[in-house]
Amino acid sequence: MANCPKCNYKLKLTDIKPNCPSCGTNLMFYGYEERFYREAKYAEMDLAAFRVWIAKVKAAFIGGKLQIARLCACFLPVAALLMPLGKVIVTLPLFEEKIHISALGVYNLFTGGGLSLLLELQNSELLGDVAKGLIYSLIAFAAAALCAVGILLTQILCFVNLKRSNIALVVFGSLGIVFAAVSLLLAYRIPDMGSMISSSGSAPGLLCHAAAFGLVLGLNAALIKKGIEVQYKEGDLYRAQMLKRYKRKEITLDDLPFPVFETEEERLEREKKEKETAEKLKLAQAGGVLNE
Repeated sequence: MANCPKCNYKLKLTDIKPNCPSCGTNLMFYGYEERFYREAKYAEMDLAAFRVWIAKVKAAFIGGKLQIARLCACFLPVAALLMPLGKVIVTLPLFEEKIHISALGVYNLFTGGGLSLLLELQNSELLGDVAKGLIYSLIAFAAAALCAVGILLTQILCFVNLKRSNIALVVFGSLGIVFAAVSLLLAYRIPDMGSMISSSGSAPGLLCHAAAFGLVLGLNAALIKKGIEVQYKEGDLYRAQMLKRYKRKEITLDDLPFPVFETEEERLEREKKEKETAEKLKLAQAGGVLNE
């Protein structure tokens, strides 16, 4: 059973009254004012931390024209994956396959069993160089695809760290262009074997990839140079910092004043309301005395 919060008397099941049998303290309302202020302090800091998070999200996504443009541009590298960087046509007896170096082509290669065929052909004396060249081109394309996915995920989580996310997006954009160019170059270098094997690269596909990744790179480079300004409500950063310290158990709620942070305007407004409330109580008490 619980103990009395004042005298530490061990309560029994038969102690059903609201007052402690030992010291007479009201168990429900004892320390109510202290608990109220502790909860009010925590609520103030918790709400401030939420406002800080909202401010970062707004600044990261819609805080300016560059942020809005970046948000729209982050989908372009993923869409560009549908544009093929090259094409290989394999014509064998009783078998013909057109392999496009694109997201759809890679999907068809996996689902159609073409990947296992390529892995087997890379050991062939006749078609080994062709299979290896195509595999290397597809690996470079997969790396570019990972950069596109990395751009999308980093953009979604960019509010976590505004500066580092900008740098990461620049890196992903740069690597995406490099890997797309390497994939195209490897597709060009796949040897033609007459009517059996023919390969070609797609310059428009590379331009599409380069434009998509380059736009992300340019926008984030501009944001790194300009910086992203976050508009915080006065005192919210301090309140959020105090909340972190409280959660790390560096301070207690009793160590903090109430309110935790207060501007001059807020203080004057609070004092005004307290004065008005006190006056109303005096008038109510005076009215009660007159009625008696």
